[in-house]
Amino acid sequence: MLSCPLGSLKMQHGENTLALYHWNTHITRHYFCEMRGIFTRHNRVSDPWFHGIHIGCFDGVDLAAFQDVLVANSVSLALVNQ
Repeated sequence: MLSCPLGSLKMQHGENTLALYHWNTHITRHYFCEMRGIFTRHNRVSDPWFHGIHIGCFDGVDLAAFQDVLVANSVSLALVNQ
């Protein structure tokens, strides 16, 4: 996840395919791609003035270049059988 101040994030395309979800206290806004189910960003409970942004959603980002960052296989964490 990257951090970005609220108001400084500019979507270039695809915003119309995002679904907004609220959990628990309804303070944090979580955005998912409706087509692929990918978690794209959220505003943080710990610091609601910032977005947490999924770096895999950026075109041209090579996740393998982040050698010191833990990359989770989210599919393996699913609670339902594939």
